[in-house]
Amino acid sequence: MTLPRVMVDKQPAGVVVRPFRPSDLQHIMPIENASFPLDAFPEPQLRRLSTAHPDEFLVAEMSGAVVGYVAGSVTGDRGQIESVAVEQQLRGRGIGMALIRHLLERFQHIGLQKCILQVRTTNARAIDLYKRLGFHIVRSLVRYYPDGGDAFLMQSTLPPRLP
Repeated sequence: MTLPRVMVDKQPAGVVVRPFRPSDLQHIMPIENASFPLDAFPEPQLRRLSTAHPDEFLVAEMSGAVVGYVAGSVTGDRGQIESVAVEQQLRGRGIGMALIRHLLERFQHIGLQKCILQVRTTNARAIDLYKRLGFHIVRSLVRYYPDGGDAFLMQSTLPPRLP
């Protein structure tokens, strides 16, 4: 599948970002497992996120197929990106950025002031994406992952909601 780099309404042409549906989980799990071989969320955890935070769980579709997702959560005045992943062969095309932008717009719309996330310190590509989206490193989280891997805690301040 080849996706043009032309952006339409802040997302790649041909990509639709929409709310998660329970039937999407069967398509999301292979993307999750391929993207995070050492620490993929198990299916019950993603199912819980989709139930607890249905408005913050989005999928990207292309030609009717799920090609990526972002799962978020809300606590107080802060949103969190729990997980984001895109089909390996489609990475670098703007799909992950579109998913995160949609989630950040959702956070902003409901009046949240900050968004946080954790990312492996070795995941330079994701760190670069998050920095381009306005995130900065707050601190290191030593041995954050079950395999002993370190993470960065990153944060973004969201602009105020427009009236």
